[in-house]
Amino acid sequence: MFNARSSSYFPKSQRGFALLGLTVGLASASLAAVKTHSVNSQPTPERDIRLFVGIDIKALWQDEFATVTDYTNQRARLDAPNRPALPTSRLERVQFIHATKLSSNPLEFSEVETEFAKGTAQDLGEWMRRQSALQSYADDQVNILNQGVAASAGKPSGEQVQPDGSVVDFGDPTGDAVQNLNNFTTNFGDLTNPGARAGDSDDWNEGEHDALIIKTSISSPHAVADAYVVGIVRIKTREDGPSDVVFFQEIGSLGPTAKKLHIRKDNMPTGFELVDIDLHVYREGQELVSNQSPKQFALTRDEALEYLALERVSGNRGMTLPAKPAWSLAPSALLASERPGDFDFPLTVHVDAKGHVIKIDETSIVPGQIGEIINDLMFMPAIENGVAVSSQAQVNLRDFFQ
Repeated sequence: MFNARSSSYFPKSQRGFALLGLTVGLASASLAAVKTHSVNSQPTPERDIRLFVGIDIKALWQDEFATVTDYTNQRARLDAPNRPALPTSRLERVQFIHATKLSSNPLEFSEVETEFAKGTAQDLGEWMRRQSALQSYADDQVNILNQGVAASAGKPSGEQVQPDGSVVDFGDPTGDAVQNLNNFTTNFGDLTNPGARAGDSDDWNEGEHDALIIKTSISSPHAVADAYVVGIVRIKTREDGPSDVVFFQEIGSLGPTAKKLHIRKDNMPTGFELVDIDLHVYREGQELVSNQSPKQFALTRDEALEYLALERVSGNRGMTLPAKPAWSLAPSALLASERPGDFDFPLTVHVDAKGHVIKIDETSIVPGQIGEIINDLMFMPAIENGVAVSSQAQVNLRDFFQ
């Protein structure tokens, strides 16, 4: 657990939605220019892309804040020199910055349930369930051993002369059975002693909670591998007032079947009050839109490309920059894969001023799947002196993977 300082750069978010307003205005003007009696036989384009307000997570590293670009094996990778991957326990200060983002095919969270708990291993209910199971086992074993003692009473013992004159030593069945019972009760005395069990339960004092349990489930319309969730828990205490706690949790693979999430945060301030919870899902550092994401606006593919072009120009006035893949809108084949090496093909592509891939350079030998993904990829177009232009771009799909 670590506290976070909230850095809400809403001007950036507002700029994004202002650009969206310009995009929609241009589209509306184009529609108004179409004659009312014309008939368009093309199907209505899908609006499966979302413009929304997400967050960028930044962590303090060598006196500067660096963006968290990935999280795996309980380590956060930072966009800093040498790309350090740090355990979250070493992230001393964290910021989250609101930013306008694009993503497609929204994820679906079920209702988020919360409950308070105590301790650093398990809550009282779980402890009691485990104790009950152990007690049942102990009681069953004692019953079996007692039955063995009773059954041994009628059995022969010691040396007995048989009808044919031979001598057989039957040992001491009763003594052995009693010894087995004594051994068990000695080794498991705490479980078989009601007084001791009552004393154990006294260890759970009726104090205030210091842990939070979050339960929900999540699904995705398309396969997503190696996903993780970043949660921002807003709490309040009498001593310190309001604050934010940020946590990371690996999810793994997602798909149409809902996946249950059970998240527990220990070492919280004793007796804290829960104010709110925000859940944000990422793959390779790119935030994926969900029904938990605020301020969503549905876009078609062409509207998303127009937005990317406008953002590219407005954010880099007078500059000259090459075309750049929009990894936040990565094709589903990349999101679903755990094998970066399958996509390691450096290519030259032709991109127009709107960010469409026009063609792959003729000199390139491209496997069929790679070509399909490249043609589905969206680009932020190149700009020259602040103006969007057509260009050639170097791209390797492996770069999507951190």
